[in-house]
Amino acid sequence: MAYTITLTEQDCETIAFIGDRYNWSGWADCLTDGVNELSESEAWEFAKAIDEDTIGGHLPFPMLDEKSELYTKLQAFRDSIV
Repeated sequence: MAYTITLTEQDCETIAFIGDRYNWSGWADCLTDGVNELSESEAWEFAKAIDEDTIGGHLPFPMLDEKSELYTKLQAFRDSIV
């Protein structure tokens, strides 16, 4: 099973700006603008990186506005991994 996430150039610039400050952004830095297709194991690696940032009750995707399009995309992607 493959998982896809579509990012814009601006999404990728935002991820690059955040850099490796967080597990999720360090992992997502390899994604490119356009459609990114991840294998199931890659999707689970990304999910693990996201989940590690929430340890201690922190919100996912630090440095992103919860109302932003990128936050919504990333959260929907995380929720789609089964």
